[in-house]
Amino acid sequence: MHSVYGTLCSVFRSNTCDMMRYSFYTLINCQVDWKPNKVTDLVAHLRSVVRQQYMELRQSLAGLGDLQLTPGFAARHLTTQMHWNGMTDNAKETAFAKFMADTGDFD
Repeated sequence: MHSVYGTLCSVFRSNTCDMMRYSFYTLINCQVDWKPNKVTDLVAHLRSVVRQQYMELRQSLAGLGDLQLTPGFAARHLTTQMHWNGMTDNAKETAFAKFMADTGDFD
């Protein structure tokens, strides 16, 4: 999990990354009553949190939500909300896949 946040922190501004890390743990603590539970219940909660994080990542490509792209990623992936809303679902998936595949090599 630490390496995922390390990667995300290189994409997003530091304070946003810290907020995201804090909100992730707060959300997990609120959703899961830390008593002995089934592993499947914990996995279901984690899956829900991860889906929400992916939705927030997708929104950030249109400048929406709490996450902001760093300047290098914004130059390559940021679009307007109007353009994003006009895109087909397939085009949005393609744009998001391109963003997720970006290694951050800004030569």
